[in-house]
Amino acid sequence: MNPDIIKEIVATFLKANIQDIDSNTRIDNKAIQGSILMHRMYSELKKNGYEVNNPADIKTFGDLEKELFMVDILFL
Repeated sequence: MNPDIIKEIVATFLKANIQDIDSNTRIDNKAIQGSILMHRMYSELKKNGYEVNNPADIKTFGDLEKELFMVDILFL
């Protein structure tokens, strides 16, 4: 799992620099306006092998990392 790829995807939808993304960065519907953009972001993550089971629970980049890395750890 490569956190930089995840950051690149998220940064694109936030219209932010990858260096500005940290565990406290909001990535919910308050940060990304529009459900279509949210859907596209999670779709892009899935295309790259990062599937999120319940996107509604994700509020920050740290939440996303926990979701993705916990799934990774559980299946090792």
